[in-house]
Amino acid sequence: MKTLISLVSLYKEDNSEYFDIYLGEKPIGKITFTYYDDIKALGLSNFEIVKEKRNQGFGTKTILHIINNYKNKYNLIYCYVDRNNTGAIKLYNRIGHVFTDKDKTNEYGEYYVELYKNKEKVEEQFICLHGNRLLRF
Repeated sequence: MKTLISLVSLYKEDNSEYFDIYLGEKPIGKITFTYYDDIKALGLSNFEIVKEKRNQGFGTKTILHIINNYKNKYNLIYCYVDRNNTGAIKLYNRIGHVFTDKDKTNEYGEYYVELYKNKEKVEEQFICLHGNRLLRF
């Protein structure tokens, strides 16, 4: 039986949208999208799966669901992860991100994680992030 993950929009504010994550008809988490439509980038933040559903693959399925459903609209999908958040680091390792000491961090010591990047359309000049804002140089 296939696990159905879906996102239900709660509200939008400026260029951000807040979602509940559902497993079938039951809410199991939350996530925030920040849209940078001018450069076709999507930032993910405040990602959380409820405690009783962690370590069961739902976080991984959620991230893969987002990538699969938004990669045709956005050329870059990224997030930050706290260096001490071992659960999140394991999740991003499972989908192919390898963390090293050379990974970019922001002023809060959070790793920058590229979840999806269309290499043909994203120029390296756009990959500098500051806080929650994508900067162009």
